Amino acid sequence: MNRTPYFLCDGNHNIEATEIIGEAKTLVRKASQLTGKLTEIIIGIDIQTFFQAFDAWDAGELLQDAFPTLSADEREFIKTGITPQEWDAMFGEE
Repeated sequence: MNRTPYFLCDGNHNIEATEIIGEAKTLVRKASQLTGKLTEIIIGIDIQTFFQAFDAWDAGELLQDAFPTLSADEREFIKTGITPQEWDAMFGEE
């Protein structure tokens, strides 16, 4: 997987995003608010779309409106760094 260097989205969110070259995908890296573990996921939007959506969210737009094509799990990860596996381990599966 080809990657460009990480770009830091600074502010209150402490999140990094990396373009996956040749694909319309972005690798997102964030520390979990539950465990502090640094985890990364790949989301199906390109880096420019990610930054535009992130900026809209950072400016006050609802997360689900800023990132409408992402799943609830992907949006939760962007917000908190918590993966579905961590959520299940902490609170049990639904």
